[in-house]
Amino acid sequence: AAGAGAAAGAGAAGSGGVLAAVGTKAAVAITATAVAGTTIGGAAAYRAAQPDHSSRPVTAPTTARPKPSGVPLRIGRLTLTVPAGWRSRSLGLTKQDTANHNVTTPGACRTPKDWPGGAAWKYCPGILVITKPWSNDGRTGWQTFRRDEPWAPETDVSHVCPPDTDLFYGGGDFELVRSGLRPIGGRNAEYREWRLSCIRLTSGPEMIQKTGVSFVQRWWCLPQSKFLIVDEWNTPNLDAILANATWT
Repeated sequence: AAGAGAAAGAGAAGSGGVLAAVGTKAAVAITATAVAGTTIGGAAAYRAAQPDHSSRPVTAPTTARPKPSGVPLRIGRLTLTVPAGWRSRSLGLTKQDTANHNVTTPGACRTPKDWPGGAAWKYCPGILVITKPWSNDGRTGWQTFRRDEPWAPETDVSHVCPPDTDLFYGGGDFELVRSGLRPIGGRNAEYREWRLSCIRLTSGPEMIQKTGVSFVQRWWCLPQSKFLIVDEWNTPNLDAILANATWT
């Protein structure tokens, strides 16, 4: 698949260095944007951890989804039944990183016009399976994950917007649109859907420009098992694939 082929050339992840390209004034403007408006009404109510193994029945999605068919794909302790075109590889955040995975799905990668190279997985359809780090360990450059916010660990503006990979999620401008519990192989996962707004970096006096472009990020979080699954590409049938997963 095109996505899998492009992802195979991916380099180490982490902060993308975009701020260095636009200069100090832009860094100040972008930092101010990233810290503004991060509180969404009601989101704080979901900070408390839900148990991974709950005695309560898992709430099923309102629309019935068929049990997926396909081939087994093992990611750490989790085995998914996925279409044959799916591929999994380590993100390679560090030389020792075998815990974090990019799972590519069929579809063309969307590398930007002036792509400098590097982490190609950011531009290719698929999902991320994150088990480490859950806090900034000083090596990856990632910020601590918060369950009342979207997953956006970068410390500069390098979080790519899937609808247009020349744009970036600038931090702060997001909306919680859905929350609850969803199953991952019989375990209750905290589930969130967020709408994130995209910006364009410019060389003008404003440094950043709103675009009106947005995308939906959804994640499944198992805080006790330390599993985080992130989808920004509207991966087909992912709910059913995760619900029918198995653990080892």
